[in-house]
Amino acid sequence: MFKNYLKIAWRSLKKQAFFTFLNTFGLAIGMAGALIISLYIYDELSYDKMFADADRIYRIDSDIKFGGAEIKAGESAAPMAETLKRDYPQVEASVRFRTIGSAYVKKVGGNRSAKENHITYADSTVFEFFGIDLLAGDAKTALTGTNSLVLTKTAAEKHFGSTDVIGQNLLLDNTDTYTVTGVIEDMPKNSYFNDYSVFLAMAGNVASREDNWGGNNYFTFIKLIPGAKAEDFQEPLQGMLERYMLPWAQKYFPGMTAESFAASGNYIRYHTMPLTDIHLHSDKSSEMSATSSIQNIYILSFIGLFLIILASVNFMNLSTAHSLKRAKEVGVRKTLGSNKLNLVFQFLTESGLIAFVSLLAALLITLVALPFFNGFTGKSIEIPFTRPLFWLALLGATMLLGLLSGSYPAFFMSRFTPVKTLKGNSSESVGNGRVRNALVIFQFSISVFLIISTLVVFQQLNYIQNKDLGFSKDQVLLI
Repeated sequence: MFKNYLKIAWRSLKKQAFFTFLNTFGLAIGMAGALIISLYIYDELSYDKMFADADRIYRIDSDIKFGGAEIKAGESAAPMAETLKRDYPQVEASVRFRTIGSAYVKKVGGNRSAKENHITYADSTVFEFFGIDLLAGDAKTALTGTNSLVLTKTAAEKHFGSTDVIGQNLLLDNTDTYTVTGVIEDMPKNSYFNDYSVFLAMAGNVASREDNWGGNNYFTFIKLIPGAKAEDFQEPLQGMLERYMLPWAQKYFPGMTAESFAASGNYIRYHTMPLTDIHLHSDKSSEMSATSSIQNIYILSFIGLFLIILASVNFMNLSTAHSLKRAKEVGVRKTLGSNKLNLVFQFLTESGLIAFVSLLAALLITLVALPFFNGFTGKSIEIPFTRPLFWLALLGATMLLGLLSGSYPAFFMSRFTPVKTLKGNSSESVGNGRVRNALVIFQFSISVFLIISTLVVFQQLNYIQNKDLGFSKDQVLLI
């Protein structure tokens, strides 16, 4: 039976080629937009989940108020990592980063230097901690030497032309010489550490060995033992203030107590931030790399859903507008014995067929658009063709879209009465069309809204470009 429905649907769509093209094109554009947004959202939600034991890794954040200044930092003091590992059995391992920004890097003996924008000191256990394999070198010893460094694959090829660089020497800012002891793959784009290409041994950072609880300059990560909960760790974490921070502070502020510190309106609060939450949920003023916001995900989700709804409404409007041309076909079918259910199935099959053809077109549009989208967003998103779950979700969503988009037109056309349609009075055979009117009004309202929004954005951009700043910006340099 279904095969027969499919055959008739295909013939009908071929016969109405222009109508089929319009519906397919409209759905394809909406589906492509929603697909690109979905891939972007999936990429954002997948940040740092590729690391080993990612669900057990947390960063120690600091909320500080002292002397009237408030700071929300993703960093903590240098001794924090080792102290937590030593004092608390819940902590299986810890690791620190100390970012130093950019530097000009040159091969010793070479003439050409190149800028590396993201360089960081890292503890020697960093690669074991995150489960990062080395392309060259030993993960356990690569960052143990004072002047050791590890390069990403791209950085190694940039400075040496290959990844066979173990034992080679690099000069940073023409002052410090480092020996390459390891090469790793480039950090994944959907990683908190994606910008970093040069990792220096923490042993070379003198301040990292000092018992200084006053400087919050180190991004500290801990890995809890299996079964341990971060919530249970919060109270012991606050105890760090009295056990370590206050004794250190009393060297410089004699007589300071926890009570007097708090009475002055000051506070220092430590808390854990799951590694996989940093990218979308962190509100810290200092981060190792750029983060986003979960609010952006909500907004994009709404836009993606909005595109699908708009495409679906457009499909319904075109189908119902075209239905009057098929009124006699429905009348003949009913006269020959087709019941309402048969007609509904037939029209839903046509809608489903259009939806699946639209899916193929949407995939093609997405393939063409993704390189431009990636260039605009700095992402490296690809369509996951090899993942069964992707195809299952995509086909399921397409089937649902076909059913929802085709449901109203199907029931609308199946209500035609044979006598009136065969007499040519099809417009009188289906009632007053309130739903049709509502759909048209909805689509018109959206069009007006989009036009107004475009004009507002244009005016704002024009205002920004032409606003008198009160000074001449020509021939002005920022040093």
